[in-house]
Amino acid sequence: MATWNEGAKLAVVGPSVAPAKEVERLEELTKKQVDFVRHQDVSEAVLAGKYDGLVSIGTLKEHSSLFFSTVFSALKPNSQLALNEPVKGDDDSSTTFLRKKDDVVRSLVFAGFVDVVANPRCTGEDGVETFEFVCRKPEFKVGASVSLKSRKAALAAAEAKPAVVEEKKQAVWLINGDEDEELEDEDGLLEDDDKILPSFKKPVDASALAGSDCEVSKDGNKRGACKNCTCGRAEMTDEDLDDTKSACGNCYLGDAFRCSSCPYLGKPAFKPGEVVKLDI
Repeated sequence: MATWNEGAKLAVVGPSVAPAKEVERLEELTKKQVDFVRHQDVSEAVLAGKYDGLVSIGTLKEHSSLFFSTVFSALKPNSQLALNEPVKGDDDSSTTFLRKKDDVVRSLVFAGFVDVVANPRCTGEDGVETFEFVCRKPEFKVGASVSLKSRKAALAAAEAKPAVVEEKKQAVWLINGDEDEELEDEDGLLEDDDKILPSFKKPVDASALAGSDCEVSKDGNKRGACKNCTCGRAEMTDEDLDDTKSACGNCYLGDAFRCSSCPYLGKPAFKPGEVVKLDI
C-alpha cells in the first residue's frame, strides 16, 4: 500500500459521496485534514500545486487518459498517486466496464508516472478483485533548465587529467601474406597444348565433303558450283569467292562471334573453310 508521511497534504478523488473510512484513515496517517474532490470537478486549476499526494477511487470510466494527464500536470514533482480500481482477470471477457491490471499500469506509464506498483487490495462478493496502483511523478519539471557552467567545469577537469591512450594496431589486410611464402608459377599451370595458338586457315577436307553436291578442286581449297546449284555459288565469280575471307577467323562459329560487317551474318555455323549451303 501507499505510504504517506506525517504532515503531507492529501486529497481523495471519488464519486459524488466521499468515502468516509478512507478519508479517516488518511487523516490518521498524515495528521492533517484530507480534502475531497469529485471526479467531475478534477482539473488543473483545482489540483495545481496544492497536494503532496492524491488518492483516487473509481473504474475505467473515471480513470481515463484525460484524468491521468490532468493529475500528472497538477501534482507537485515527486508527488505520489494511489489509484484504487477493480480489474478483471486475464480470461474474463464479460465485464466490459473493467480492464486488466496490465492495462492500468500501461496507461499510468504512458501518462508519465514512474515506479508503478500494483498491490491487491480486496475482493468483492462478485469475485472482482480491486488493486491499488501506486506510482510517482518524476522530480523534474516541464521546461526545467540546468546551467551549463557545471558542465563546463566537468569538461575542464577531465581535460586537466592526463589522458591515457592505449596504442591500437591498425588492422591492415596483407595481400601477399607471409613474405617467405612461395607463389605458384602461372606458366607451370599451362599444358603444352595451351601454348599452341589455334590456326583457322585450314584447307578444306575433300573427304569430309564426299556427300556434298559442291565440286571440290584437286588441291581441296576451292569448290565449284554443281549442275543444280541452289546455294548461289553458280552466280558468284572466282573473284567473289576469293574475296569472301574471314578477317577475324571466327566467322564459322556463328553470329555471336561475327563482326557487324561479316558477310556470313544470318547464316548458320559451319566448319572452317566450308561454304554454307541451304537445302531448299
